[in-house]
Amino acid sequence: MALRYLTARLAQQIDEELMGPVGAFSLDQLMELAGLACAQALATVYKKEKYPRVLVCCGPGNQGGDGL
Repeated sequence: MALRYLTARLAQQIDEELMGPVGAFSLDQLMELAGLACAQALATVYKKEKYPRVLVCCGPGNQGGDGL
């Protein structure tokens, strides 16, 4: 699995497109999808048989929704 990075500007453009008339996603839906993507990535890398517990720390910034 290759790791890809987005610039802040590109991430903002994607959000605007997804929340626009064509994408029609709400901010809550995008946050839920981001959290799901994080959980799936962690589950792939850290198998529950070896790592049965998870600690998620969320700060006050915009990325806290991913942790929730």
